[in-house]
Amino acid sequence: MAETGGEPKTSSGAPEPPDASAGTPTVFISYASQDKAVADVVCRALERAGVACWIAPRDVVPGEFYAEGIIHAIDAAKVVVLVLSENAVASLHVLREVERASSKRHPVICFRTDLAPLPAEKHPPTVALQFGPGTPATIIPPRTCATPRSG
Repeated sequence: MAETGGEPKTSSGAPEPPDASAGTPTVFISYASQDKAVADVVCRALERAGVACWIAPRDVVPGEFYAEGIIHAIDAAKVVVLVLSENAVASLHVLREVERASSKRHPVICFRTDLAPLPAEKHPPTVALQFGPGTPATIIPPRTCATPRSG
């Protein structure tokens, strides 16, 4: 892509999807609708690093049932990145996405955005990575998700 002063955007402001010829996206990004802006930033950062992502609503194929598109994308992905927030914990849709990913044995990588307590029954069931400002990623034991480090 030529340098034009920023990534191309869709009419909704979301990052443009990578070239379809690049193959199946590696990462499915799961997030609560209230956290869309954060999810778009995560998606742009991963795609700038060369990681193909699938994110709704950008990548739902026109004419396809929304939920069906999400199921197919989770099944095809190798990893799920969860934008983990109080909103995500409260979202039944996010919970279903994480459960689907877990049933397919996909790792779930948490990008935790707040310090809201996590009910034990809603912790992602697979190994997660913690990302803190200026810190290397750390592996967190299964069934836990770390809190962000304050800088």
